[in-house]
Amino acid sequence: MNVDFASETNTGHVRASNQDSVGCFPEMGLFLVADGMGGHVHGEKASQMAIEEIPRRCRSRKGRLDTVALTAAIEETNTTIHDAGASGRVGRKSMGTTIVALSLDPDVGEACWAHVGDSRLYRCREGALELLTADHTRYGFPYRDQPRTPLELPHTNQLMAALGISPAVRVSVGASEVIAGDTFLLCSDGVSGMLPPEAIRTFLANHEGSGPTAARLIASSLQAGGRDNATAIVIDIA
Repeated sequence: MNVDFASETNTGHVRASNQDSVGCFPEMGLFLVADGMGGHVHGEKASQMAIEEIPRRCRSRKGRLDTVALTAAIEETNTTIHDAGASGRVGRKSMGTTIVALSLDPDVGEACWAHVGDSRLYRCREGALELLTADHTRYGFPYRDQPRTPLELPHTNQLMAALGISPAVRVSVGASEVIAGDTFLLCSDGVSGMLPPEAIRTFLANHEGSGPTAARLIASSLQAGGRDNATAIVIDIA
């Protein structure tokens, strides 16, 4: 199977800066989106640290990037971000970020993912859209250990978990097979919070290519109001 991917990010129409960070590491089959917490001065720094630290820690591990490896890398990164904030090395005693991570191994036909916060992972398969993550919010927590999350899960800016806020963090994980024709979307809430599920499904199901699809998702998020930073990674499996 072949993997085609593209990413787009935009500050939006309201925020003064872009606190989203994105990372694509095709040599590892690793894709990351992090959304720095806007209520914290160093949200941008926290999201950048997540994108830098997670792949570094994944590279240091032997074997495949399964859910165990992703969880360990994210937990270690949480400690790094928390300690950096607590020590004052970045000039702030509190900083935080969401994270959603996807590991793809086309050779064995498997996808593994992990997340903390409300950045999301979607999959479109044969025209049907699925939400593979459950936001770490009061709306999402009832679905935290469930195999699927309702597409209409409401958004809220009150996170119940994020990287860097506490010394320890609980990471949610999942895994599934990958088949040719699958399209994955990792995104911040500046996309999923601005576009209805049917719009997301339509973009992903049209198979216009990862680049045009990512660009359309961001453009539509801005047209819908652009109230937050908007970031998307689109991954097509062929």
